[in-house]
Amino acid sequence: MMLPQSEKKLLCMGMVHIPPLPGSPLFDENGGLQKIFERCANDFKVYLDSGIDGVIFENFGDVPFYPDKVPPETIASMTWVITHCLQKFIGEKSQVPNSLMELMDTLPERCD
Repeated sequence: MMLPQSEKKLLCMGMVHIPPLPGSPLFDENGGLQKIFERCANDFKVYLDSGIDGVIFENFGDVPFYPDKVPPETIASMTWVITHCLQKFIGEKSQVPNSLMELMDTLPERCD
């Protein structure tokens, strides 16, 4: 059954664009993961404070994207950054749904 337009709730999702991670050509060796985390945590907090319905994290900074396999350091780095962002705000507004998007041209079975 279709709901009347007045009863539909539109959701708003935010996107945290993760800067270049270890292993990608533009990774900032001097700033390291801490600098990436600080930027992502700041973006994530802005979304939390705005009352967003959900957040997606993606490794947009890792251009060019990996055509065959996602390197293990990419998966590990994304996991570290996202986990730390979520942990930083536990108890504040931790009920925000989140997702992870790995930008690549591959299928999960080709991941290392």
